[in-house]
Amino acid sequence: MQVQAPLTVLIVDDDFPIRQELRAFPWQDCNAVLIGEAENGEEALDMFRENLPDVVIADITMPLMNGLELLKAIRSEIPSTKVILLTCHTEFAYAQEALKLGAIEYLTKIPLEDDDIRLALEKARDLIARDRLSSKAEIVHQRNQLARTVTKIVSGRSSAEEPPALLHYPLRLVFLRVDAQAAVKTYIIQEIEEALDRLDHLLNERFQWTLMDGQFVFLREAAQQEAKTIERTLEAVMHTLRHVLQQNKGGMQDDVQMYMIVSETVHSSEELVKAFHNSALWEKHKFYERHPLRSPIYMGKPIAFHPVDGREAAELAKLFHQLVKEPGNDEAWMRSEFYAKCMKSRYEPAELKHLVHSLMKGYHAQSASAAELARLYELIFQAHTLYELLEAVHSLKSEQNAAARKGRKEIEDALAYMAGHLHEDLTLASVADKVGLSPSYFSKVFREQVGEPFSDYLIRRRVEKAEELLRDTNLKVYEVAERIGIPSYRYFTAVFKEKTGLTPTDYKRG
Repeated sequence: MQVQAPLTVLIVDDDFPIRQELRAFPWQDCNAVLIGEAENGEEALDMFRENLPDVVIADITMPLMNGLELLKAIRSEIPSTKVILLTCHTEFAYAQEALKLGAIEYLTKIPLEDDDIRLALEKARDLIARDRLSSKAEIVHQRNQLARTVTKIVSGRSSAEEPPALLHYPLRLVFLRVDAQAAVKTYIIQEIEEALDRLDHLLNERFQWTLMDGQFVFLREAAQQEAKTIERTLEAVMHTLRHVLQQNKGGMQDDVQMYMIVSETVHSSEELVKAFHNSALWEKHKFYERHPLRSPIYMGKPIAFHPVDGREAAELAKLFHQLVKEPGNDEAWMRSEFYAKCMKSRYEPAELKHLVHSLMKGYHAQSASAAELARLYELIFQAHTLYELLEAVHSLKSEQNAAARKGRKEIEDALAYMAGHLHEDLTLASVADKVGLSPSYFSKVFREQVGEPFSDYLIRRRVEKAEELLRDTNLKVYEVAERIGIPSYRYFTAVFKEKTGLTPTDYKRG
């Protein structure tokens, strides 16, 4: 159950004894916190603008700016703030006027009963919750409308004139895509939706976004020269989203990839359709764009691919043979002539992989087993980027020398470390660092010796530990999730059900 954040309260009264009485009120018992007090309306307005409290409790009659004037000022700046006014018995006419102006309640100062304050705070809390639900419903409605409008345009079913309230040209489109296992992708999408709702300070009013066919689509009124500004904003958004997933996925974010595509400026419905088409091309073209040291944000239309014809294949083969003969780590290979030529020419990825596979087969012994050849094929053809392709080749070459033997002891140490630290934030990079291997090499050797990828093994071991705790202890489900290093109850439930066929609650029952 989600814990409600405490109400923040500012009190305003020129009567010191009343402020003392309110200061002594048990705010914590009402899930509220007193953030400040002021002696008059002008001072209160400055404190209000600085602290943005949920609730203001103010006297009606004060010097410099009275309670009604303060109420008007607050309502004009942030209407969602709830105002409770304090009045004497002789001021009921003012109190009635205050209710007309938007105060949610008025309380008599003499006597000022604790129960009356509690009831007023509960009323404020209920109204704030209702406002948020209403606002959320309106936002969701607008997003659904936007998705329907854009879908009609892209599918060719739109009318000649789209509602101007939804689309204002020129604009830019931004596509946020998520690559994750099907079992948890829905959960990841929900996490991102919730995070985006909290990022209004970064997205601001000019960014509209909606969810379409499993990807997030952002629209922003933009001129051509705004590209760099948009990119800086999106880098901050991506940083926040990665942080959210890292916090909630118990260190298993390694198997989730996010990237963004920013379109060129769109001036019409026809260009909007082209922007969607060009964004789809990036699924294959990011083979040359995504790099661990670069932000996964791609701009505009990708460069066209170059075919691997006979002459190109011969030149690539020559550069490849030079590459594999040279010692060095993954990063050294990325500075090779082979890598530079591929990045410049941008060969069709499938054709390049076929060429590399055929060249690597020549380095395998004639007695290589079918399983070894199958693994060679898998490592090369599953590479998502040129960087990963060369990582795979480098790893395969390394395994043919003494370095392959070196990994056995380190993997044993890694398994022992993971077994004793399942409750911690384990990542491929952190475990690799513990045993003194680079993340890329550790990943390859781990898969070879354990028989499954690091993330799959980590999930399986955590689910097995969860089964043990659910079966043999009285721990609650959320406590079990914490014990196995998955702080998000929702993600734990999704993973557990995917692996066992049951929710944790059903498993515990029987």
